[in-house]
Amino acid sequence: MDEMVLAVVQPAPGVVADAALAEELRAFARRELGGVEPPNRVDFVTDLPREPTGKLVKRKLPDRYVT
Repeated sequence: MDEMVLAVVQPAPGVVADAALAEELRAFARRELGGVEPPNRVDFVTDLPREPTGKLVKRKLPDRYVT
């Protein structure tokens, strides 16, 4: 229901997050994921929600994008 495929990426230190990198990530997804729909959009963020152990907290990601 009005959802789209979105990649949320935290670039490694020193990596330039630009349109070229976004297109490279989309091309990689198209090539490697087969029948799965590649992301329509790539959002670069400075930090992702993580547990104190460093594990990603995926359930908190949609909160940033729900309108």
